[in-house]
Amino acid sequence: MFNLTEQIAQINPALADAISKNAWFLPLLISQIIMKLAFYPVAIYLSAKRQQKAWFVILFIGLVILNDFGLLAILYLIFNREKKHTKKKR
Repeated sequence: MFNLTEQIAQINPALADAISKNAWFLPLLISQIIMKLAFYPVAIYLSAKRQQKAWFVILFIGLVILNDFGLLAILYLIFNREKKHTKKKR
């Protein structure tokens, strides 16, 4: 059977020790990875497409350096979403 903790122990024993001592650590780690993989690429793509250079740099730094669970990307996507304009039929 597949045991994730044993697989992690082979790669990084200190991380496996932290996971075994703290039951909340693994779900937190997995959620962080999912949030980064889900939101950052979309936010970076949209900021580049919309030519928002400052947002692009901030998001890229957030992706590479910061561990913020994707919150910066989520904030960008919320505050910079495009409003859909609907045409009224006459």
